Amino acid sequence: MDAYTGCPPKDWKLSMKVGDYVYVKDGTHDERMPKGRRDGLVVELVGKRKDQAIVMFSNKAFLKFHLMFLERINVL
Repeated sequence: MDAYTGCPPKDWKLSMKVGDYVYVKDGTHDERMPKGRRDGLVVELVGKRKDQAIVMFSNKAFLKFHLMFLERINVL
């Protein structure tokens, strides 16, 4: 978060693509997310600016989040 503008850094949008394994940031909630798990797979980027992601979770739920609420998980 930019301390001056209160906006997220502009590079958050560039860092996400279909197939990324992501974590939904703390403080972001949806009742349909699986209990005790905040990780999922990006299956589609949507929105006019492609700034939202459809995330598939382990309980077969497909939920939409703005990219600023997601963190990519680096898996080696």
